[in-house]
Amino acid sequence: MAAPAAIELVSADLTVQGDLPAAATLSVPRSEAAATALGAVSAAPTDEPLSDDEIARRVAEDLSSLGAMSLGRPNAGAIINAVQMPEGENWELVTPYRSWATPETVGYLIAAIEKVNAQFPPSHKLYIGHLSREHGGPLRPHRSHQSGRDVDTSYYYRLDRNPGWYQRASAYTLDLPRTWALVRALVTETDVEYLFIDRSVQRLLKKYALEVGENRAWLDRIFQLGSREPEPIIRHAWGHVTHIHVRFHNPQAQQLGVRAYDALRAQRLIGSKFGYARYRAEGGETLTAMAKRYGTTDEIIARANGLRNIRLRAGRVYSIPYRGRVRRVAEVVIPSRRQPPEPGGASRSRSVAAPEGGGR
Repeated sequence: MAAPAAIELVSADLTVQGDLPAAATLSVPRSEAAATALGAVSAAPTDEPLSDDEIARRVAEDLSSLGAMSLGRPNAGAIINAVQMPEGENWELVTPYRSWATPETVGYLIAAIEKVNAQFPPSHKLYIGHLSREHGGPLRPHRSHQSGRDVDTSYYYRLDRNPGWYQRASAYTLDLPRTWALVRALVTETDVEYLFIDRSVQRLLKKYALEVGENRAWLDRIFQLGSREPEPIIRHAWGHVTHIHVRFHNPQAQQLGVRAYDALRAQRLIGSKFGYARYRAEGGETLTAMAKRYGTTDEIIARANGLRNIRLRAGRVYSIPYRGRVRRVAEVVIPSRRQPPEPGGASRSRSVAAPEGGGR
């Protein structure tokens, strides 16, 4: 079989450490649509580990047989052999043509959604925004979503508040039982890296979790709000009062990307690419500081944005031109999942009822 056409990938530096566990899936009742979707994306490309020589041969002759590879950082990366998020009865794709990711990302997301629906039937469909482009790389207006490991989802809302995509979450609109069930499933039963949630929504979720019996010390380990944990999973990010940004570790896709790196370079399947990062300026920032952050010059950024001075306007989104390549990664580390202590609040939180259809 002839080598495939070159796939242009963008610059990335992924550095992670530790042991590599097998990718896990959730053991929950699944709808027929979810079972079909998971079966389509979760089948392992091989039954046994491949040698480096076999990986090199397949890169040259049969790239699709290797399965998905997540390369680089989420804000400067790419995907090979991505899968498209399928349609499902418990979720709705807002932009299907921007719904590509690794099978691990898709499988984790589907299983977490199904867990909410098994716990609180019926629930309104969860809205799913951008994942990645088919081959990864820049995806406007995001800085990330480039390596098949990022997903934007809605919150679960009260039905009497007309649930929809990009709806502001508040004490009046948010369905706390279902949203907490989603967050809890993602944290405890998938290889989630981060959940970006506005601090106002974090406050509501953390208060609810305490009310239903979750362990306070465990909540302080996962929430940024009200915690001294240096690496919380649930973090504040501007603009995330309307949606949750989920980022997963991908044990299989990231590790395969590491092992296939030399072969991909040899076949010229990893090339350079010009693109734009998008950055929303904060108060007091300057053009010089932005240029230093992105490894470029004042002049290049000024020309791309039509700027006449170095002062930046808080809240404005600026385009940052860049050119780069995928760089070698030494190893992949997937941290252990942050489980609540035993006996924790798991059984009590699962027993909390919510009104039919997603209202509270």
